[in-house]
Amino acid sequence: MFNKTKKFYNTYKANMLKVLSVFFILCIIANILSSTEKAYSETGEYKDWKQADSRWGDKWLCSNSYEDYNMAQIGCAVTSTAMLAVKSGAAFETSFNPGVLCDFLYENKGFDNDGDLIWGKVAGLIPRFRYIRPYNIGSQPKDVLISELSELIDQGYYIVLTVKPDNGHWVAVDRIEGNDVYILDPADNGGKILFDYYYYGNCTTARLFKGPDSVNAPYYTQEEEETVSVNEIISEIDYSMGYTVDDMPIEESDVSVDYDTPVEEETGIANSDVPAEEDTSKSSVSYSENTLPKTTGYYLVNATDNDLNYRSGAGTSYPSLGKLPHNKLLKITEIKGNWGKFQYNDKTCWVSLNYVDRVLLGDIDGNGTVNSKDYTSVILYRANQRTFNARQRILADVNFNGTVDVGDATLLMNVVYKGGKLPE
Repeated sequence: MFNKTKKFYNTYKANMLKVLSVFFILCIIANILSSTEKAYSETGEYKDWKQADSRWGDKWLCSNSYEDYNMAQIGCAVTSTAMLAVKSGAAFETSFNPGVLCDFLYENKGFDNDGDLIWGKVAGLIPRFRYIRPYNIGSQPKDVLISELSELIDQGYYIVLTVKPDNGHWVAVDRIEGNDVYILDPADNGGKILFDYYYYGNCTTARLFKGPDSVNAPYYTQEEEETVSVNEIISEIDYSMGYTVDDMPIEESDVSVDYDTPVEEETGIANSDVPAEEDTSKSSVSYSENTLPKTTGYYLVNATDNDLNYRSGAGTSYPSLGKLPHNKLLKITEIKGNWGKFQYNDKTCWVSLNYVDRVLLGDIDGNGTVNSKDYTSVILYRANQRTFNARQRILADVNFNGTVDVGDATLLMNVVYKGGKLPE
């Protein structure tokens, strides 16, 4: 009996030693792999990325595909942003570079018609690296500029800085040591200290991002963003659109529009084409006196109890695929009878048009057009001088970055003054 117990003990001991040995070997392998990954992600290659690199220099920034609209020509903003995304730890060199960012932005309408970067779109690819706001520096003495940049870095911002007139070139601010501002320059001059290559008087505006160490929410809300003045916002639009303040005054008639009034609700109207199942306990939100026709385009769900069915086909005989929340924005691409087709959760879906309102993106005051009052309201909202209800916030977010910002005002101005089109 003693021998059997001893034999069992010895066998158990040998097996445990094998298990422990395998465990320690796996730990060593995991540590090696972790160190390797860290080495790859911290090689510092990103600091030498150039916009004209042969790996991405010929990638287009806009659908027009003109000769001067590729990365090599005007990709400084994209490259600078990519470098800071890696510096922040939100992206890694092993799977990310300026070419990857350019491809994403091109495919997701991250550039305007002139190839300029729509900054808020970056977070769609790099969720932990988010555009916060523009920063208007103005023409400042050199020591004041250094002080302002240093303060922004201390506040946790990653800075993309313009260094030539009319936003002619963007660089990434790396760090500040004493009176030296070190930059990551996507141009081919190899410059590392800002004022060795660029005149401080041309460093008039910046774009501010925050990385994973300071951003946790999916998107910043208006309340979480820092307030900027109306003049700062207008100045940013001036720089990006080529206008002067005199070209786009905020008139008293624009300011006097009452955007603070909540949208009133009215009782839904039953329709013989919609069975009672779709018609019970629904209410309709009044959008505008000028009712838009039920054509393809954008719609907002007006059912207030968050239980509007969306179905696999155009009719209540088709199974429900789920429920749509109040004020959900839908893009209807086909209409069949009184039903509209849209894509949702990677599925083709249909919804009764009785319980969705046809809307026009950017038409914040609901008068059926996009006009100066709409972009003015965005400027005032961004400066905390105007409030929007939930529906107006959705209609104002024309660049689809999850917040109402200067980019939205810029796009709306492009529509009003240049006959431009909003992103689809």
